[in-house]
Amino acid sequence: MYEQFEDKVLQLTLHDLEEIVFEQTNMNYRYVVFADYERNNFIIFTPKTSKCNIQTIVTKTDPIAYEYLLDNLEYEENLVVEWYQDNEEETSGYTIYFDVNLTDSEKVSYLKIKDRIDNIAEDSVGEFLGLYNEVYRNFIVNLDETVDFVEYLYSEELGDYVEDFDDDSKDNIGEDTEGDN
Repeated sequence: MYEQFEDKVLQLTLHDLEEIVFEQTNMNYRYVVFADYERNNFIIFTPKTSKCNIQTIVTKTDPIAYEYLLDNLEYEENLVVEWYQDNEEETSGYTIYFDVNLTDSEKVSYLKIKDRIDNIAEDSVGEFLGLYNEVYRNFIVNLDETVDFVEYLYSEELGDYVEDFDDDSKDNIGEDTEGDN
């Protein structure tokens, strides 16, 4: 998951995103900043107690929420993800901030990134109600309320349905149907 050298985390590779390596940008080992400079995406880890660390935060994320986060990190640009955990026993959560262009000085500082996203959240409409949230165009969206929809999107049944739909629709392209005049 991550490589360490003399107790220093240098790189973070998330499961299923082996081609995307996040590099540590700061020298703080508790409040860590990782960057994917190619996509201009940043992850900050906010452990709420000393027993929480990167590994507990990542592994205690709900699998569906984790996959949703990976999809965003793979396909979106200019994201800041604040990934947090209240204690090592509880499920961790995150907030994804979309369309955040950090300055060069902000990219290396946990506190500057945290201040920036806190200001964005303060200027946004809505509340942080659950473990998983998004802030998009100054609106706060609670992903916990939409988890059934997200789960449905990742279900095998939907995948089979989409494949069947695509195959049937390709066969009918350009054909006239009876009764249409």
